[in-house]
Amino acid sequence: MEQSPDGSGQSSRESTPVVDAAPAGEPGVVARVPPNAAPTLLAGPILFAVLGVIGGVLAWYVIEKNHPRFAPSPELQAKMANINAVLSPEDLQAIRVVAYSNTVFAITMWGLGVGVFAGCADGIARRSAVAPLVGAVVAGILGGLFGALGGMASQVIYEYGTRAEAELGIGIILAMHATCFVIASVGVGAGIALPLFAPKPVMECVIKAALGALAAAMIYLPAVAMLMPSANTDRTVPDGSLNRLLWCTIPAMLVGVIVGGVNPRSATPRTRA
Repeated sequence: MEQSPDGSGQSSRESTPVVDAAPAGEPGVVARVPPNAAPTLLAGPILFAVLGVIGGVLAWYVIEKNHPRFAPSPELQAKMANINAVLSPEDLQAIRVVAYSNTVFAITMWGLGVGVFAGCADGIARRSAVAPLVGAVVAGILGGLFGALGGMASQVIYEYGTRAEAELGIGIILAMHATCFVIASVGVGAGIALPLFAPKPVMECVIKAALGALAAAMIYLPAVAMLMPSANTDRTVPDGSLNRLLWCTIPAMLVGVIVGGVNPRSATPRTRA
């Protein structure tokens, strides 16, 4: 038996815990994690991004099939179509409720879809049968709840912008999209890390998810302007199938990349098993 430097008779190889955390494409590589290491996410950016995009595509499909999910009553729609009709305060309030409901529905679906799939990532990386399900449930619930809050906040910004000026400026449009996705991503990020039962990874994951959503909002607008110059981005839920697909998948991808961007395995020594 190989002697350890302190003469205890146990080799350092035997005394160091080994976590089977080999990244894809590197068979036989294991990460050596120090004893009592703080809990941390094991999934990397590719896994988080792929699963996040799958959730974003699923959310897009649900939105595509249901948007607008809510509509004014037939009587109110007829009244709105009449240019000579005068809308009462009750009519205006009903229109506002419909607008809020549709925005909240869309962002809730995004937070739920991305949360369910991205929430599986760390459990999959741990090769656990239960952890992916736990992560999916927690991140899905929080993503959906925070998505609803993000939808309401986005609609508030939209209303403020339409009252302030006839045509929304780029600052209002950016704030509108960034706000809904940042708030929804905070729920997704918290849900991803909560199963670790440690405050530090939760805070780190929340911050990374929010930064990813903010970056996505800044990329989404010029991307649509280049790919679809005639597409509208000045609504809380954009018009057009391809436009909405980009709106759902760009934040999902960037949130996943940034949340998984600092891979704990890259900071640990590796050895061939």
